[in-house]
Amino acid sequence: MADLNEKLPEEAASSAAEKKTKEEKKPNFFARTWGKIKKFFRDYVSEMKKVVWLSRKETVRSSVVVVVMVVILSIAIALVDTGLEYGVIGLRNLGYFLR
Repeated sequence: MADLNEKLPEEAASSAAEKKTKEEKKPNFFARTWGKIKKFFRDYVSEMKKVVWLSRKETVRSSVVVVVMVVILSIAIALVDTGLEYGVIGLRNLGYFLR
């Protein structure tokens, strides 16, 4: 009795023939690459249609918040920097007087 996992000679020959036809049908490198590029852009356009864009009012409001926060943080960093600068100058002058 033949093992169930073993293929009959006819099946083995037909699977070999199927493999050859699959290999022959495989397009060349440039055709495959062009197909991938087209698929990428099709998917890109499809995804961009799903994006929910902000309204003009929401965009302006968000931009104003960002600009205000940048100005506030710039002033805060400038104040800390100036304070540290005067602190270092004071310590250096203190060392000069202690000599």
